[in-house]
Amino acid sequence: MKHKKSFFLKLVLITLFYNSLFAQVDSSSTINLYTGNPNFKESKVEVLKILKWSLPVLSIISGGGYYYFNKKADDNYSNYLNANTREQAVDYRTKTKDNDELASICGVTAIGSAVISTLIWLFNSNETDENFEEYKFILVYGRELNGYIIREDFDTYQIKTKDGIIVVKRSDIYRIEKNGLVLYKK
Repeated sequence: MKHKKSFFLKLVLITLFYNSLFAQVDSSSTINLYTGNPNFKESKVEVLKILKWSLPVLSIISGGGYYYFNKKADDNYSNYLNANTREQAVDYRTKTKDNDELASICGVTAIGSAVISTLIWLFNSNETDENFEEYKFILVYGRELNGYIIREDFDTYQIKTKDGIIVVKRSDIYRIEKNGLVLYKK
């Protein structure tokens, strides 16, 4: 089939164009993906947000394409079996093969985008952490903690670190820093 590759290419280009439209709208201030840039983490989050919503759309569209081309392949196969002439049989056989290949491409695209989308939805649960400010806590006995303040009580802080949630008494904190700036010192 001569249009098989062009169809797949058009599907990919439409998806990339769709993603680029939303990337420009959502992350116009974070285009620079240089790793030394403090906005790099922000850019990565924006790309994941775009993929989180566009991949399910691609999966649905590709699933619809799979259903459509599979149905056309079945219809052409029925016509192939009922063909009256050799030319009709060859024509329907070619159409059946072409539509079957397009159905396979759409099916793989639908499954792949659904799997990737599901993984992004499952493993991108740390989005809420992006809204918190990270602090460096130096305790009286020398231990350093880097994390986010989740809850502040009368005499304790609940701090979320990469190791888990730690409860620290206010009296155990020697110094609190944010981006090198000392906010509190005992």
